[in-house]
Amino acid sequence: MPLVIQVILLGAVINEFFFSSSFDEANRATETVTFIVLIAALLFPPFIIWRILQLSEREAAVIAQEAPAAEMRKQIDTVRKQRHDFINHIQIMQALLAENRLTELSPLVDAIDKEASR
Repeated sequence: MPLVIQVILLGAVINEFFFSSSFDEANRATETVTFIVLIAALLFPPFIIWRILQLSEREAAVIAQEAPAAEMRKQIDTVRKQRHDFINHIQIMQALLAENRLTELSPLVDAIDKEASR
């Protein structure tokens, strides 16, 4: 509705500006300023809407990229935890081998094998 009102007012100003019979310079200056203000008022809202849509597109792109990035971080954390556990198992196996405690090493290797096959 405001756009319709703006167009009607603009039409009235254009009519008065171009088709006015009075050539009074003071009146003409007022009409010119009014004409410029109405043109600005008519062009400013579409510019604002365009700018808002442009920013919304950027925000949507960022949001669309956040989901895969979060999933990737989750997978990286999972791999880090598995790597930590694996290194810990290897260190325990090295210590058991160094102390020649093979009876305790066998169940540990079996547990790791079961864990790996899951």
